Amino acid sequence: MTERQEQALTDAKSALELSNRIPNQAIELANSALSFANEDDAETNAYAFAALGSSYASLGRDEEATRHISEAQKLAFELRLTYVMARVHQARGWVAYSQGNAVLAFSDWQIAFDHFQQIRDIRGTAWILMHYAANYCSLGLIDHSIRCQISALELVTILDDSATLIDLRVSLARSYVTKAWQRTFVGDKGFSIYDAQIATSVLLKVLDTHIDNFTPFMIEQAFHAIGESFLIQDRPEDALPNLKIALEASTRSGHYSSEARIQGAVGYAYFLCGDMKNASEFLSLAITNAPDATPIEDLALIQLWNSSLLEGAGDHSGALAAIRKSAELEQQAQQSRMERWAKVHDMTLGIGQALVSVEWIAEQENGWVFTERQVREHEGRVVRMLRDDPLTAVLNRKEALDLAIEEEFEIAAIFDVSDLEVINKRFGRRVGDEVLRNVASVLVARLSNDSVVGRYSGSEFFAATSADCFDEVLKSIKNFPWVAIDPELSVRITVRRVNPQKPHLLAA
Repeated sequence: MTERQEQALTDAKSALELSNRIPNQAIELANSALSFANEDDAETNAYAFAALGSSYASLGRDEEATRHISEAQKLAFELRLTYVMARVHQARGWVAYSQGNAVLAFSDWQIAFDHFQQIRDIRGTAWILMHYAANYCSLGLIDHSIRCQISALELVTILDDSATLIDLRVSLARSYVTKAWQRTFVGDKGFSIYDAQIATSVLLKVLDTHIDNFTPFMIEQAFHAIGESFLIQDRPEDALPNLKIALEASTRSGHYSSEARIQGAVGYAYFLCGDMKNASEFLSLAITNAPDATPIEDLALIQLWNSSLLEGAGDHSGALAAIRKSAELEQQAQQSRMERWAKVHDMTLGIGQALVSVEWIAEQENGWVFTERQVREHEGRVVRMLRDDPLTAVLNRKEALDLAIEEEFEIAAIFDVSDLEVINKRFGRRVGDEVLRNVASVLVARLSNDSVVGRYSGSEFFAATSADCFDEVLKSIKNFPWVAIDPELSVRITVRRVNPQKPHLLAA
């Protein structure tokens, strides 16, 4: 095998490892491997096609995923590549799950599980347990889901894999929040608070340790779950800022299927805080603008929250209608879950040896407690996240503009990374993020301490200062050693002078 062929195989294997977590980067790497591989490099092609199939499955692009999975499966079967076969069936199961076919999902994941067990792949085994958990959760079998997740968590703790650990802990906490809402529906307030406290504890611990490694999607998932867990515990003042972070992260990550539920939760938190105006605004948005991808269970919960708002506003007939609508949606969701479960109830889990005992789970739950000190420390983190841009650590748009107006600056400008979209497409989003972080660092370093620097939009930064030195700042950004990030990287910056009080207007 030539050096070029070896590099292509290495790239293909790396792409398959990245496909679950960073699918866009994995697609670029897999396509690069295919372009360098010879036509008879069957092993490279098998890994690359598996990476593409897994990546497209992660992105919800089922048709492209299925096509590449089929190619990978044929090659992996011929070459007896057990790991690739496991990843192929894992991806096939995820496509089936996304299409609502629980039977096929369970079937493919069972095959993948057997392959992972055969080659003693602990992480792969944990992945399948996580997938089983997601399927059980969609069927309303939360206790089954929790048992699978905790079993996976026990496996992952012996690996040096913080990313999978983050995924698992956040997913586990979300399951406990779901379980808590289920108890709330049937009036079991005491145990619902207990489940919400477990969710809070799990999330506080993972945020304390791994917050710097969170993607926007994971930020949305974690802060959404902790926000709702505080709601269930009758702590709306703690819930509200967490839910606001989740809503912003949802927009940044493009995960719109959860947007309506987060908006509804924000509205319900405002209601519990006594702010009827904002409560009505957010709940109305959640109901009228819910994306088509919003799960029916979320719509039922939003209507339940809305009924509380209407009851509090004295609209008893409206509240009754909302309760009826909530019950109708929940009944539809339950019927759907029962129909899907009827198709799979004869299928055994087949992974009993990998599951921890129920008694072990109960013992862990008793140890999952949090202190008020942890909550106060978390509040400090929330304040920073509401003030700062999470990627670049400068102020976010609202905080920067408010401060610029308050300080009455007369000089301001917008610095725009004009070719950011091209950079992301050519070099990957990781490089694009590094460019933004370095532009922010230069702005902070070159402007005086009393200046204001904030992230104005995706590619733009707002800067307001008392001394006009923007030309020197622009020169420093242009002279930054961008080639150290990538030898072929060049960055083009444009500057427009703006009114500090109204940055959408050009300065006179």
